[in-house]
Amino acid sequence: MLGGRAAEPTASAPFVGRDAPLETLAQAFAESHARPVLVHVRGVSGVGKSTLVARFLAQHARDAWVCEGRCFEQETVPWKALDAVVDGLVAIVARATPDERAAWMPEAAGALARMFPAVARVTDQSESGPPDEVRARAVQALSELVRNLGKTKPVVVHVDDLQWGDEGGVRLLGELLATQVPLLLVVGSRAEYRGRSPALRAMDDIARAHTPSVLVELARLDEAAATALVGAIAPTLDAARVAWVVREAEGNAFFLQELARAAGRLGDTGPVRLDALLRERVCAIDTAPRALLEACALAARPLPLGIAAKAVGLTTIDPDALVTLRHERLARSTGPSLEDELETFHDRVREAVVALLPPERRRGLHAALARTLAALPAVEPEALAAHHEAAGERDEARVLYLRAAEVAARAGLRARRAVPRASPTAGSVRCGPCRGARAAHPLAHQPGALRRRLRRRSCGARRGGHRAARGVLTARVAGGAGPPRVAGAWP
Repeated sequence: MLGGRAAEPTASAPFVGRDAPLETLAQAFAESHARPVLVHVRGVSGVGKSTLVARFLAQHARDAWVCEGRCFEQETVPWKALDAVVDGLVAIVARATPDERAAWMPEAAGALARMFPAVARVTDQSESGPPDEVRARAVQALSELVRNLGKTKPVVVHVDDLQWGDEGGVRLLGELLATQVPLLLVVGSRAEYRGRSPALRAMDDIARAHTPSVLVELARLDEAAATALVGAIAPTLDAARVAWVVREAEGNAFFLQELARAAGRLGDTGPVRLDALLRERVCAIDTAPRALLEACALAARPLPLGIAAKAVGLTTIDPDALVTLRHERLARSTGPSLEDELETFHDRVREAVVALLPPERRRGLHAALARTLAALPAVEPEALAAHHEAAGERDEARVLYLRAAEVAARAGLRARRAVPRASPTAGSVRCGPCRGARAAHPLAHQPGALRRRLRRRSCGARRGGHRAARGVLTARVAGGAGPPRVAGAWP
C-alpha cells in the first residue's frame, strides 16, 4: 500500500497556536469550489504539519470528498505522488450506487486504469496505444472524474511527505491542476529537503506557474502556544519545569510533547536530544513490542500485524504489546487483527529505532522481511529487492529489480531525460568488467538489451550486478524517483 492516513492528532495532544494557518486552509477550501487551488504546507520534522492538515480535513469530513495519500521513502511505484490518491477516488466510486457510478466515471476510464491498476475495480474498459497518448487521455479522465465528483461535494486531495515523492507523479499533479478542475490540492513536505528533492523542485515549478497557490511555512510554536501545550499535556508540572520544557523544545510540537511527558523524571541536565529520549523509551519496552516496532521501522511503511509478527518470529501477538506501543507513542495501529496495520508513530521514532539496531540484526531483519513480504499477493518486487539488498543478498535483489523494470516496461513507462538528475545510477549502468572500462550502457528504450547484458556470466557473477539492475529500474520509472530505499539500506 502506498498511501494511507496522515498522522492524526490524539486526544492527549491539544491543538494550539495554529489558528492562522488553519484559516489559510479554510480560505483556500472556499476558493477551490470554483477553481483549482494549491496549498503547500512546509516545515521542519515534528513541527506539526500532518496534525494541522488532519485537523482541517476532520472539519470537512462530511462536506467534501477527501482523498489522502502519503509518499514512503523506499517506494518507487510509478506516479508515486498520486497513486494512493487515485486509490481513494476509486474507493469513493466503489461505494457509489450504479447510477452515481455511471454519472461519475470518465469516458476514458480505460486509459486511467492502464496507468493506475486500481481503477480496474470500477471499470471494465481497457485502452492501448502509444504511452504518451494514453498518459494524456488518463490525465483528462482523472480531471473528468474529479470534476464529476465535485458536482456533488468539493474535492480535497492531500499528499503528505512529498519530499519522498517522484518527479513524474508531481508533474502529473501539475497537469491535473492545469485542466482547471475545481479542486483543493494540499501537499506537505519537510523543510529539510527543500532544494534536495526532485519532487519538491518539480512542485516549486508548478507553484510558480499555477495561480492561486499558497505556501504555508509552518513556524515553530511561539512561547505562549508552547506553554499552553505543555500545560495541557502535563498539568502537574510546576512553572519552572514548564519553562524548562519550552526552552529545550524550541517550539517543535513533537519535541514539546515528548519532553512534557518526560519532564517529571528529567533533571536540569542541560540540553536534551529528542533522539536520546526516544531511544531511551524504546530500550525500556519489552522484547515483543520492541521486535514489532523494529520490523515496522525497517519496513518504513505500514505493515500488517501478521507480517510484522512473522518476520520477527512471534507466533502470537499479545494485545498488551500493542497497548504498550500506543501508550508510549511509539507506534499506531488500525486495530488488533492480523490484517490490521502497524506503523511507527512518527518518522523521528522510526529513525531512532533504526539507529539502535546493530548491523547484523538489521541485515537479518531485512532478510526476514523480504521472505515474509514475498507471501503477500500484491507486493511490489522493488520493495522486496530493496530488503534483499539491505540484507546483503545481492543476487536476489538483482533478479527482483529486473522483474520490477519489466513490470514498468509493460505499463508503458519509458526512460526520461530527467532521470540522470534524480539518481547517479539512472543515466547509465556500469557493472562487472564494464565498470573498469567506464563504459556506460544507454538505458532509454533498451530494456531487452540491458537484461541480456546483465545476464551474461561476466556481469551476473560480479558484485555490482544488483546495482546495475537497480539502475535499470530507476530509468524505467517515469520521472526518475531515484533508487528504492528501505530504512538503513544505503546512503
